[in-house]
Amino acid sequence: MDHYQLNYSDTTKEIIEATTKFDGGVWDDAHYFIDNHHGKATIWLHDLFNHQVNIMVGEFDLNKDFILKEKPQEKDVLTFRFVLDSEVIQEGYTFGKNHQEGAVLYNSTHPSQLILKSNSPYKGVTIRIEKQFIQHLEDDKWNSFEKYISQKDYWLFFERLTPEMEYCIKELFDIQKSEIGNKGLTFAVSFKLVALYLAQFYKHRILNQKVSLSKDLVNMVYQIKNKLSDQLDHPQTIEELSKEYGMNVQKIRKSFQLVFGHSPHQYVMKERLFRAQKLVLNTDMPMSEIAAELGFSHSSHLTRLYIKEYGISPLKERKSSLPKI
Repeated sequence: MDHYQLNYSDTTKEIIEATTKFDGGVWDDAHYFIDNHHGKATIWLHDLFNHQVNIMVGEFDLNKDFILKEKPQEKDVLTFRFVLDSEVIQEGYTFGKNHQEGAVLYNSTHPSQLILKSNSPYKGVTIRIEKQFIQHLEDDKWNSFEKYISQKDYWLFFERLTPEMEYCIKELFDIQKSEIGNKGLTFAVSFKLVALYLAQFYKHRILNQKVSLSKDLVNMVYQIKNKLSDQLDHPQTIEELSKEYGMNVQKIRKSFQLVFGHSPHQYVMKERLFRAQKLVLNTDMPMSEIAAELGFSHSSHLTRLYIKEYGISPLKERKSSLPKI
């Protein structure tokens, strides 16, 4: 396995140094490209506003696990990571493809590790912003938001990728291929992506609630999430989870909402719909079988919630996804 240490204050420099481990890679200004026996990788770097904003747009498909170790930063830096059609492991937490969560915000004052699995294509955008810089963009909600991001212990907050976020990510990759206005457009679309994430963040969390997370608590919440994901047809009640994990019901509910933006019950329902959509689009399973497999009481229950979530019935979406003859 390959290990890389990235330091925010010299991100561009250290990424350039790390990529020298690969023979045949080429740097052209802030663009790196390699395509040989190691695999393929393309990176675009943008270091802006005297290192207050750092944007990395990248694609990787390597034949070894790629491990990026981020050192803790002395500066107050917020890191937003968006993953498109890819699966990654961050500090043991898996998100991206085949998961509801496709975006994460975390504090860079603690070390962090990202693993990209071998022969598993990765496509994503990482945006690091100094806290004082983003404060100017969020003046109206800053006092509430700051409670979340000022915690001393390690924390991270997951969100789903909305269709508009996905469009921004694709647009960022297209922009990198343009020779005119590249840096300015990258900054503009990246901050639109951050704004869309924060809109989801505010929507899914109670901004005036007491905030308290720790690495151990995040680990426990993630274990609960995995357990619920494995038991969609008959998930444990929150009271049963409370007994198993030795945590009171209210703390489970609040902690889960902090990390994932939904209560455990909401998460289960959204995960059922998330998986239902994949079965609708990628199989010919009848709605009754999909409903039974995922824990819906009946197919009409599935259809009603599906329409509410996606704005279209499952049968209509399946039909619209079929190739036209």
